Amino acid sequence: ARPFSVDKTGSVGNTGGTAGIGVILVACLVLLVLVFVTTALTYYYLKKRSGVIYRSNSQTKTSLKDRLSRLSKLDDNSLSESRMTLNMDNGDCVNMTAVPNGGLPSKPVPVKELQEHVINAQAQDTLKDEYATSPRGQLHPWDTAKKQENKSKNRYENILPYDHSRVILSKLPDVDHSDYINANYVPGYNCSRKYIATQGPKSSTVPDFWRMVWEEGCCKVVMLTNLKEQEKTKCEKYWPDASQKYGKYTVTLMKTDIQVDFIVREFQLALEDKCRTVVQFHFTTWPDHGVPLYPDALLPFLRRIWDFEPRDDHPIVVHCSGGIGRTGTLILIDSMLAQAEAEGEVNLISQLHHMRQNRINLVESLEQYVFAYMALVEILCFKSHKLAVKDFVSSYHKLKSKAPGSKKSILDLEMEELDRACLPSGDQDYKRATDPRNASKNRSPNILAADTRRPLLRPTADGRQTDYINAVYVDGFKRRKAYLVTQMPLPETVDDFWQMVAASGAKTLVTLGPLEDETCPMFWPKAEGSVQEYQKVSVELAGSQDLKSLIVRTLKVAETGTTPQVLKQFHLDTWTQSSTLPPSCDLVLKALQHVDHWQSHTDSKTVIVQCRDGCRASGLFCASAIDCEQLKLEQELDVFRTVQTIRASRPQFIVDSNQYAFCYDLARAFLDTFDTYSNFQ
Repeated sequence: ARPFSVDKTGSVGNTGGTAGIGVILVACLVLLVLVFVTTALTYYYLKKRSGVIYRSNSQTKTSLKDRLSRLSKLDDNSLSESRMTLNMDNGDCVNMTAVPNGGLPSKPVPVKELQEHVINAQAQDTLKDEYATSPRGQLHPWDTAKKQENKSKNRYENILPYDHSRVILSKLPDVDHSDYINANYVPGYNCSRKYIATQGPKSSTVPDFWRMVWEEGCCKVVMLTNLKEQEKTKCEKYWPDASQKYGKYTVTLMKTDIQVDFIVREFQLALEDKCRTVVQFHFTTWPDHGVPLYPDALLPFLRRIWDFEPRDDHPIVVHCSGGIGRTGTLILIDSMLAQAEAEGEVNLISQLHHMRQNRINLVESLEQYVFAYMALVEILCFKSHKLAVKDFVSSYHKLKSKAPGSKKSILDLEMEELDRACLPSGDQDYKRATDPRNASKNRSPNILAADTRRPLLRPTADGRQTDYINAVYVDGFKRRKAYLVTQMPLPETVDDFWQMVAASGAKTLVTLGPLEDETCPMFWPKAEGSVQEYQKVSVELAGSQDLKSLIVRTLKVAETGTTPQVLKQFHLDTWTQSSTLPPSCDLVLKALQHVDHWQSHTDSKTVIVQCRDGCRASGLFCASAIDCEQLKLEQELDVFRTVQTIRASRPQFIVDSNQYAFCYDLARAFLDTFDTYSNFQ
């Protein structure tokens, strides 16, 4: 074929004819289409690899239990399939692997590698660098919040809502600027307005708060602050004890459920003849600017939030005091749980980047960011071990059997998982215990009292007597500091022991084991009616009763110049230090029954528990008490969770798999005390 040419007038020359021109034009058009399609496919592929996913604002509702159950069943192939089948409808574009603040590119972490990732990151101190890549400070205008008419509605002058993401209330008739509230929409994993992050209401903004809840259709309110912290008001009490009207809205308290770390309150919110249920989830042990003492404390709280599933999918209101630190941390954790369920991986820094585009400085400290990682490890990397009473017998036998493909029982493997779940404490947690002045006060150098968990004695002015005693508070099933666990007093710490008893206000003392040698002196009066002085504390033996392997003593304890208080001592003297287990389940149940009966007649909430080393027998007794309480109150048993709870105070509790198995044996014996299980069904 010969080439075509164009003459100076623009007409086609007579070298190829009209047909040649048509062929060339078609070829060019096809080439352009191929280039466009190739570019588009390449762009889509790269974006897909980098995590840009277009999602709708709808999200399938599943309980946290269902999410975690599904997650635990995903293998590598199904995780890949899960990522490929995400909703591609029109919606919000969420870049899950953005490079926030021009820093290091973030990379999703597979759930199966999360625990190892966090351990390595902590060892290499890389989480600090990762957190530093997220933008801080004001990123967008907040002109509405700065208006003079709205200044009084802000709790803190430097924590204001951005204009583009603020919640806009309907305007009240003849009330200027009535559309303003210090609150922002914050994106979740699968929804641009999954949450509303707001400050703790002020007295003047409580009606606005309930108006926002009503207008946004919210049914869940998550509160992460106390009304007062360190003598400072952090939030106005915006709910009634019975029923109260706030503006046009009537709020009625229907019921309250008090747990160890949180309270759940159910309200009826009404406007004229319309009403809806609103549930408030109030976490009570999260310090301002800090984090809960232990990550696993958040798990039962999150479960309660997820288990309440209203019919309509509206934003979850989350607030602390300023609405950024604790609020942002919980939102980040909750969002990552959703991503883990959908994709089998998490990307905290990328999610935080997007959250901070909507409200300033969400997750305000590195400590809170690290805590989010730790909480996700607890929730995602360790499966639930909760058993319902109706399934207990069949589950009990399975736990005792060999695990498939293993020479170990399921219980043994569960114990190994528990050991992995308990992170080691640092030396900084035991500064007072390792003080040379206190070395002689510890029976064992390996069983010490952590600074964050121990009671404080009154030190002497000359400094010879410190505030240290080898004792730790242990949380119960529904109460903080339900138990005060300590060792048998040494000859030089008997006075300290009674000072602690008097200061604690406890009315119950459980003593496990005999006084076996000279390092375990008798620390109560020998003769009935006699009084023994222990520095500024006097102790009288008012009576004693032998109940066959359980001795009950009535003691009267008084500090100098005070009225004596009755203290009951329940002494199981047949549980020797040489045995990790008590003589029988029945003996422990007998002691628990007597302790519960006595405690119900006192005004004290703390039970002092002691054994020779403050660990071997004491930990098992506390675990047994918690398990029995859970069985009675919830008709469920979670020994794994119980041991995690008590090990938060003393990592050495539950010394071996025999003690762990005994917890299940005791639960079985406890249930056998009933004629049938019908009471629990």
